Amino acid sequence: CATVPLVIDKTAPVVTAGVIEPIATSDGVTPYLGNTNFLDSIRFKVTVTDNNSGSPVVHTNVNKVEGFLAGDTYDANGNPVLLPAGAVTGNGFELLAADGLFDSNTEDAYVYIPLELVRSLTPGVHDIYVHAQDAAGNWGAVSVAATLTYAPPAPMISSLTITRNAVQTNATITAFATASARAVKIAAFEYSTNDGGTWTTVTLAPANVANVASFTATGVSLSTTQNVLVRAVDNQVPAQTSAPVSLLTIRTGVAPDPNRLRFSAAPNGGNLNRVRIQGRANVFAPLDVASFEYLVTPAASPGALGWVGVPLGGGLGGPGANTVPINFFINAGIPAGSSVWVRVIDNAGNVGPAVKAVP
Repeated sequence: CATVPLVIDKTAPVVTAGVIEPIATSDGVTPYLGNTNFLDSIRFKVTVTDNNSGSPVVHTNVNKVEGFLAGDTYDANGNPVLLPAGAVTGNGFELLAADGLFDSNTEDAYVYIPLELVRSLTPGVHDIYVHAQDAAGNWGAVSVAATLTYAPPAPMISSLTITRNAVQTNATITAFATASARAVKIAAFEYSTNDGGTWTTVTLAPANVANVASFTATGVSLSTTQNVLVRAVDNQVPAQTSAPVSLLTIRTGVAPDPNRLRFSAAPNGGNLNRVRIQGRANVFAPLDVASFEYLVTPAASPGALGWVGVPLGGGLGGPGANTVPINFFINAGIPAGSSVWVRVIDNAGNVGPAVKAVP
């Protein structure tokens, strides 16, 4: 009678090599360019061998390859679940045969890992574990086949606004920023009012540290027309800092110099009540003085009505200047108990704050 040899294979496949393409350090953005059938992904490839070094050599073909990515799942509290503690056969991702079929005792296998999954990881090192099964049903031990390092890019400033106060001497800065990965958060903002020469750091309160965050800085001194730079800092270790975003803020406030604005008696013929208003108007470049207005009132502060306009040439210097002298007359005189208030208008239509002339 015929005899049939009984092959007894008790040796499980082992992992001999693993590689991540295009590079083992992923920014969560750059894909493996050879992938044309899936979403943007990186590729993980591994070599598995079922081999018995004894005599005689007994082996069977590789039948299945399974992998696990450390930290690709999260618990109820949002913390990454690290593997292989949770690496249960059948719960991992399946790798495909590189040549299309598992029919040899040595096989190259691969899997595409979507970049969306990579971006969900915490920044840092994530081991990829693999084990394989042969045709005899032997499963190999779960072992590290490669290490993926997730290094997300820096955060980005998404909006920046600057609001000056009424007299234009300081401002409120507000900015929003977005971290580059789900597991990364914005921890602080920095701003500079001298083109990056020095930076002021605003650390967010723990409750405000988030993937999308904002900050507001009030009372920031902005004495002139200048650039304001803002950048965001995330909570990675080491921290990543966004490229600065700049916004030119123009000081449009206009006002006479309160130390120079005076009025005094200036009789002219029989009009003994005529008074002279003298001083200097300052507008901050690149704007120029266009005109000014005055108000005579017994009230403690000026109201919105009763202002009298004086165009350039009516006591002011010529056009095209951001500092001009004030020198005009009020022929009606100043009633007892009243004050003279002056305000300047620039060539963009901005009306400066009122300043009281001092006798």
